[in-house]
Amino acid sequence: CLPPKPSDTIGMQTEAATLLTREVQIPVRHAALEKALSQKEERFKIFKGRGKGATAKEAEPEGREVTYKVEFLNEKFVGPNPFFTGPRTVAVKPQTQGGDGANADDGDASGAGGAGKGKKRDKVDKSGQGLNAQHANFNVNFTPKGPGTYNCYVMLVSNWDVRVVMIEGRSRAPGMKAEMNFNCPARQQIVQEIPVTNGSDKEWTVAAQLSGEYFSGPREIRVPAGRTRTYPLTFAPQWICEAAGTLVLRSSETQEKCTYTLKGKAEEPLAENTIPVECRAREARKITINV
Repeated sequence: CLPPKPSDTIGMQTEAATLLTREVQIPVRHAALEKALSQKEERFKIFKGRGKGATAKEAEPEGREVTYKVEFLNEKFVGPNPFFTGPRTVAVKPQTQGGDGANADDGDASGAGGAGKGKKRDKVDKSGQGLNAQHANFNVNFTPKGPGTYNCYVMLVSNWDVRVVMIEGRSRAPGMKAEMNFNCPARQQIVQEIPVTNGSDKEWTVAAQLSGEYFSGPREIRVPAGRTRTYPLTFAPQWICEAAGTLVLRSSETQEKCTYTLKGKAEEPLAENTIPVECRAREARKITINV
């Protein structure tokens, strides 16, 4: 007996040992079940004589909430997956004809002219998950232990049907961390070239997140496939000080990042120029210095 085919595939990517939460949507209508019932009707004529839409009524118990038991299974579909967690149950209320179904609730009909009719109120199931006329939403938590690929099947089982969603989880190694120290006279600048090597077969766009006074650099650089480019980081203090900052370089393709802790120290400024003065002994001479 083979498991049902996944109705959807969702990708999740994060660093190792980091929690990532993502919202998953389950359609209220089960298209595969409706198709199967439609084929059953055509082949065996079970629903002969019923009005149009009978199949939909069989496929969706109109006006009733359907509670699904949620299981997180490993990629072999034989046991629990310890890297994915979420709610134990999810409630789905099919959309009713002429109303919003899951999101709609009859208002108070009392009052002149039934002023309370048609008021809508958001409903929430017992597990705290929201009900929606088109989708049922619930959160999935992904916590990988190390770098690699983690596949998971989310199986939702009710008394009416079974649904399966596949999650492709990817975990990358924590980015490199390093410390860089800058030391230069005030009103001077020093540039540090940081190499970035692209070992893949696609061009990278490396975005830079830079913070810290007197530190500057481009917002992004492009690194061709199989090549190395440098990121120019500049420290240009205006006066004697000690500065601190952070630089994060992140690849848009792999989401790998390198974090640099920046420390800068500005010393006494250098002489701007040399002005020669000639005069005789025991004589005073006045000169003008332009600032």
